[in-house]
Amino acid sequence: MGGLHDSNRQPGILALQRGPHCDCYISAYGEFYPCRQSPLSCGNVRQQHFIDIWRDSEPLKEVRSIRLKDLSGCSQCAHGSTCTRCPGLAFMEGNMRGPFYRGL
Repeated sequence: MGGLHDSNRQPGILALQRGPHCDCYISAYGEFYPCRQSPLSCGNVRQQHFIDIWRDSEPLKEVRSIRLKDLSGCSQCAHGSTCTRCPGLAFMEGNMRGPFYRGL
């Protein structure tokens, strides 16, 4: 998997948002999450086939649909192409499509 400046990255997809496009996190209980940071369960591999969750999970589709242009306050930022915004952490702050504030 490439890094933040991966030349194969799709335009408009935030740098660290590649997680739900390339990998996932599965808990010891089988819960499938878009990444380690996200509390948004997309299914359970003990109840569904992995490939069915990967391809058909509505919550995962929602996370994957987020583009830089959709983020208020972020779409015009000069750092948009290399932003390390995490949709999972933004979700915990109340809005998956909102900015993630690091308490700076």
